Amino acid sequence: MEPRVVPKRKQELFQPGTILKKDGYIRILHYQRLPEQNRRNLLEIFNALNVDPEQAIAEFGDDIEFAEGDLPIPDIGRAVKTGVLDLDKIRQKYQRVPIDFDTLLEKAKRFADFLEENTDRIREALKHYETHNVVLDEIRRSAEHLRNLDKNREYFEYQAPAIATFMPLNQPLYALVCFGIVPAMMCKEAHIRPPTFAHQTFRALEEVLNLEEWFNNAHITYEDRDDFVNRTKKFVEGVIFIGSPENTAKVRRLYPSEILFLANGSGHNPVVIGKGADIDAAVKSVMNVTLYNQGQDCCGPNTILVDQSVSDEFMKCLLERIKGVEHLVGSSEDDRNIVGPNTDRTHTITIAEAFVRAARHHIYGGDLNPATGLIRPTVFLKPLSEGANYDEFFAPVFHVQPYKDEDELRRYFLTDEYRRNAMYITVYGEFGLVGELIEAGLHEEGNIIIESDLHVHEQGFKPYGGLGIDASCIYFQGRRKPSGILPQREIHTYLIQKTKIEGGDDEQPQPQ
Repeated sequence: MEPRVVPKRKQELFQPGTILKKDGYIRILHYQRLPEQNRRNLLEIFNALNVDPEQAIAEFGDDIEFAEGDLPIPDIGRAVKTGVLDLDKIRQKYQRVPIDFDTLLEKAKRFADFLEENTDRIREALKHYETHNVVLDEIRRSAEHLRNLDKNREYFEYQAPAIATFMPLNQPLYALVCFGIVPAMMCKEAHIRPPTFAHQTFRALEEVLNLEEWFNNAHITYEDRDDFVNRTKKFVEGVIFIGSPENTAKVRRLYPSEILFLANGSGHNPVVIGKGADIDAAVKSVMNVTLYNQGQDCCGPNTILVDQSVSDEFMKCLLERIKGVEHLVGSSEDDRNIVGPNTDRTHTITIAEAFVRAARHHIYGGDLNPATGLIRPTVFLKPLSEGANYDEFFAPVFHVQPYKDEDELRRYFLTDEYRRNAMYITVYGEFGLVGELIEAGLHEEGNIIIESDLHVHEQGFKPYGGLGIDASCIYFQGRRKPSGILPQREIHTYLIQKTKIEGGDDEQPQPQ
């Protein structure tokens, strides 16, 4: 499709010699009107960028028209006019470096092999931080992602500018692969900062991985957050942030609004268990997503919505299953345990306060220890008619809410509280609201999981997130768009193709 030509009156805003770039092509306005010295300067720049000057200029004629989507490159324009040519700097910033994907894929597969071969060493590095089953799952997911990079081959076209990544507290290895290593494979540099609570863990993990020997442009740093921001905001063109909506807003405010900012926050992720559900399969899924990594996972459900007609059967089965794993709750250093202490021990205080507020609905568990950070599996049973739960526990808490009918269920979903954090729904049995929730803009088909487990659905080479503004969101050039996020897709779309956000809205100013 031919670019739409901007009317002449708009072209007049640009002086002769203005340099424009679109889709990798360099254009110049009114080349023949430039003094001879300026034209020689431009030829030097073209040569530095491996651009055929005659082709670049003659292809569009002497007076090249400004097409919608062209991007002014003011520093090159100044260089042309002043003769101050820092060709190395210009080359570094604007030259399109193709990615040798086949070589990259081979390295990714070798690194996947390395992870599996070093399972015991990785376990030793993480044993104080998470349970054995989670370490094994992280290695499996990481290796799967690395071996399947060819599913995202189309995004590995040209090398993107530098990015900064703010890591989450949970799943250090898998998050490092998804948000640090894979982006480093397609960017000039990736600067990676773990959260303060995880510094000790990342140092131990880094010692095992020898990361910079594998990917010498991936740099893990242990700076204070403000120092990291002040350093990276001067040169990165993309940021990946995984954390709470509150922390997202704080960090987002510190970076220029025009850069790419990918935010993965928190989602509601309710599980709906309707009439006719396979109760055994539903309970198995609920146990998996609620207890995984002692509940410290953004896949965890805030609420388990159960049709009244099957709620008694569901509760009986759930409690039997929970009691059956109580002997597997304790220190994460014991390989038999599947629930360990919370990463952030102070979080037990937050959870204790939540337990007090919900005390009259408590039916099982509730024990926690601020000294060790251990929160034992806990169950609350509260009819949906008495109020919906939209709060995230980030702990092994089952908040079960029986509902009477579809209207009551509809009222849970069609609220502002739900919309802000809409992410995934997992469904077992009857659920008649799929079309309605899609039409309301709360979900897409891809994030309504039918008769399956969200952990099975989630894979590193697929977009992750939802349509809630606080669940996952893309920010670019002053606009934002709630969306599931696949870092390699977004880096290619916005930093290589320079695509504008479509279907979003103007970014709202953050409160000071």
